[in-house]
Amino acid sequence: TSWFFRIKLVLLALAGLNAFIFQFGAYRQVAAWDDAAAVAPRSARLAAWASLILWAFIVGAGRGIAYY
Repeated sequence: TSWFFRIKLVLLALAGLNAFIFQFGAYRQVAAWDDAAAVAPRSARLAAWASLILWAFIVGAGRGIAYY
């Protein structure tokens, strides 16, 4: 009955979807990133930020399960 548990499961699914989209999207051109002057594509940077934010919320939701 914990809403935090349900939120955590949804966030975990979104994190998995984010990894899937990254793997079959931006990661296909990873060989072009070998140049030191090259900047990672915007889609890769967006996936990285989304991953960081999702995992921060997943941890927060996990902590919320114990208290609510």
